[in-house]
Amino acid sequence: MRERERERESRLNLRLRGRTSQLQRLEELSKKQTHRQTNGRTDGQPVMAAGAPDPDADFVYDYHALRVGGLVFAGVIVFLSILLLAGNSLCRCARSQPQTAEEADST
Repeated sequence: MRERERERESRLNLRLRGRTSQLQRLEELSKKQTHRQTNGRTDGQPVMAAGAPDPDADFVYDYHALRVGGLVFAGVIVFLSILLLAGNSLCRCARSQPQTAEEADST
């Protein structure tokens, strides 16, 4: 009887040790995975340890190009709106005034 109990206890201990080691491995893996995903970056882009973008990511924004493109677009819109507003007052000076009937008869 005692031998069977000892065998059961040893099997249970082995199972518990195996589960504990599995849990430890899973915890280490999840820590590595989260470190790999963010790597200390605040923009949330997944990167590898070397700093290169993760090729397995579905889509990664190029935030610098997006920011530069937005600023260029905004600058063009502002320039065109100023040109439009200033253009009306500049074009009035170049136009000739319509002649009245008296001026047309005198010529």
